[in-house]
Amino acid sequence: MNMKNLGVRSQRRVVVIFIAIIFSIGLYVYSRPTVIEISPSMKLNDIEMKRVVHSNPYTCSGVSPFKIFPPPGIRPFKSKAIVSLLSSEDDGQYGVDFYFLNTLLMAYKLLINERIQLSNQVELAVLITGKLSKLKRDALLALGVRLIQFEPLTFKDVVGQVHRWKHCFAKFYMFQMSWFQQMIFFDTDVILLKSPEPMFDIMDEFKSNRTNDYFIGAAKQHWNKNGDALNGGMLMLEPSCYHFQKLVDLAPKKDLYDSKTMEQGLLNYYFKKGGAGPSGIEWQTLPATYNTQQVYERKDIDFENVVALHEKFWAVGMDNDIYSVWRKEILELKEFQINTFGDTNVGNVPEFQKDFFDVVGLKPPYQFSWMFFSNYQLCFSMVRSQQI
Repeated sequence: MNMKNLGVRSQRRVVVIFIAIIFSIGLYVYSRPTVIEISPSMKLNDIEMKRVVHSNPYTCSGVSPFKIFPPPGIRPFKSKAIVSLLSSEDDGQYGVDFYFLNTLLMAYKLLINERIQLSNQVELAVLITGKLSKLKRDALLALGVRLIQFEPLTFKDVVGQVHRWKHCFAKFYMFQMSWFQQMIFFDTDVILLKSPEPMFDIMDEFKSNRTNDYFIGAAKQHWNKNGDALNGGMLMLEPSCYHFQKLVDLAPKKDLYDSKTMEQGLLNYYFKKGGAGPSGIEWQTLPATYNTQQVYERKDIDFENVVALHEKFWAVGMDNDIYSVWRKEILELKEFQINTFGDTNVGNVPEFQKDFFDVVGLKPPYQFSWMFFSNYQLCFSMVRSQQI
């Protein structure tokens, strides 16, 4: 064999191997989740901080990095987002993670179901505290969700009325997410009856008349009949590192606000009506139809105009017609998953709401407060009985 040809072949082989290595490195970089480091910034005074309201998250300090799936290098961010928060609580004791199922349902309705599907101008982002199982993560990603993962944001000695509420301060991370210009947040126990996308028009109109003013909006807390308290189950806001830092600084000072309601209490204090809070900005009151609360005890709900029902439909002893709304949607999700992926995250859902309680031997009337179920004092045995 000609030694010269052998040398040429060897050189070509080296070049091919080198190109393959470079390609593999590039593929790894672009396929892994983006990690945005939030590094400590120099101390800025209030005037300087207000100038970075719409700048990138590098100006925010003192928190863990975000991990983003899929990364913006694969799927660029859209300017507007519907956002929800899914905590990584261990549901093994109770068998069923209803919050995950409802998050999956929200994703199905906003990204797949044509009735209220988002336009290509808006995306759905789910914030994840801590770790999420691969099964749950893959199920959400398969529907087109953007996952944004970070460590929980907690403060020593600030303890809410409900154990799960310890994760609620993580909502403040939205103030850092300046890759979005506008966000609408919904709790994971919300069921959407209409598309929330037209709600962005309210913020657009506000900003067109008051360009330099900060916007945060919410519906009133339903049970607070005589006051002007917002409910944190639905928030409309724009990013602001300035307000993020202020909120994080105030959070440990639990005597200043209603710390038992965690982030909701602090938002009510900070963005107090009349601009009387530390921010000097008041939250904007949005229609109750955007966050219809205490569903099980109300007779005045106009379902024709409701955008979001805010209730734990899987747990609260309410009228079966209301439960049927949730059940119908869950079964649609189940059918879609089976037809599309050959498998589903949804088990057998009881036809009647009372069957949840019959499983554990309770008898009517089912008079339980929402706080009772939020604390999971009643341990559903539906996994053992194959009811869900």
